[in-house]
Parts: sequence; C-alpha cells; structure tokens
Amino acid sequence: MRDLNQAQTSLADMIRQAGWQLTPDAMKPLQKIDFTKLVTIYDHEEHFLEQTFLQSLIGMRGARASTPTDHGMITKADVETALRMLGVAAARASDATLSKQSRSAIVDSCGFCRSKP
Repeated sequence: MRDLNQAQTSLADMIRQAGWQLTPDAMKPLQKIDFTKLVTIYDHEEHFLEQTFLQSLIGMRGARASTPTDHGMITKADVETALRMLGVAAARASDATLSKQSRSAIVDSCGFCRSKP
C-alpha cells in the first residue's frame, strides 16, 4: 500500500480526471489513515479499495446538490462519507476480494472505516 502522499496524489488525479475539483481540505481525512498498517494488503485488494472509494465518492457527490461555495467540488465531508461507505463495503466483501487479515488491517488503520454492515 502506498504512503499518504502517494495516495493523496493518485486519488486527487483520478478525481480530477472524472471532472471534479477538490476543496483545499478535501483530502484531509486521509491523514487519519495509518498507511503502515496496510503494507500487507495485496494489489487486487488495494485496487478494490481504491475503486470502491472512488466510485462511492464520485457517485455520492454527483447526487448531492451543490452549494454556492462548492459547485463542482468534492469536500472534506464527502471524503469522510466515502471512507465510511468503504468500511461497510470492506466488511461485506467476500474472502476472495478481501482476506480476513486485510479487513482487520483496514479497520485498524482507518477510523472512518469502522462502520458495521
């Protein structure tokens, strides 16, 4: 798993490619993730997490009405909500998608991801 800076850069690039902009503090919730606990996650699991997070974030933001100050922007609250949704998705994922050890590492590393299904 990447470190914080790599994750922020990569995710921000993908969000911008999808046509959205970020408020200055939008990616701040990622600072609460302990990426050192995610080093054992396999590539296919990382891909699942990344894609699930992005799909949730972009889908949710597309459905939310804009305010005058965040038109076309993804906010810190949007990212926090997408991380919570990621926690639910991870908890419900099959063992072929995420191993039990990886699910445990996700919960341990991300306070927002501690949602129960």
